[in-house]
Amino acid sequence: MNPVDGVACARPGCDNRGKPGLHIVGYGLFATESGRRQRYRCTVCRGTVSANTGTAYSGLRCTRREFEQVASLRVEGVSLSATARVTGHSRNTVARWLKRASTAANRFNDRMLRGFDLIELQADELCTFVGTKNTTVWLFATIEVSSRVWAGSVLGRRSGHNARAVITDVVRRGRVVGCPLIATDGFDDYLGAVEASLSQRAFMAKCSRRDETIASSGSSDA
Repeated sequence: MNPVDGVACARPGCDNRGKPGLHIVGYGLFATESGRRQRYRCTVCRGTVSANTGTAYSGLRCTRREFEQVASLRVEGVSLSATARVTGHSRNTVARWLKRASTAANRFNDRMLRGFDLIELQADELCTFVGTKNTTVWLFATIEVSSRVWAGSVLGRRSGHNARAVITDVVRRGRVVGCPLIATDGFDDYLGAVEASLSQRAFMAKCSRRDETIASSGSSDA
């Protein structure tokens, strides 16, 4: 692939903003901590960008390797303090880099995680805590079984609002195939969320912790 194909203008107000590869040309090199990098120019607004523009690496005053090491350690479950000790960076720097990485990951998922087939969906909630164990939050997670895609997630209270939010988001991103099977735990609010998002075009099974089906419903508009 031509390197220009993945570069887009990021200047607010430019008619060419956010269109990768369109009206973008090479415009010399510039120096960074990691070495020299290519600069590009938008021929519409004449603004300059680099391959890092709009990514987690944009504006970093460190090497990519240092940033990626911090992100990798946290993915493996290493604490903030331990990550800071291992890498030699301050705890505040580590926290700031992780926020930057999280923002970039969310943007990537929002742009790329689309158009997958919705054939069989599993939805569940995981209880975790923030800061102390006295402050619990729930992670609503969904997996498309046939493709093993982590289809969507919502963090917050264990409420009907968040159940609807995660199902609605998955349906918006994916492509419903026929009458999909949706399996959940016993949380009652999933039923209303599925009915509202799929207009009754789904077979739904609610299961207990012992993997026994305790309720099911389904219909199709076919």
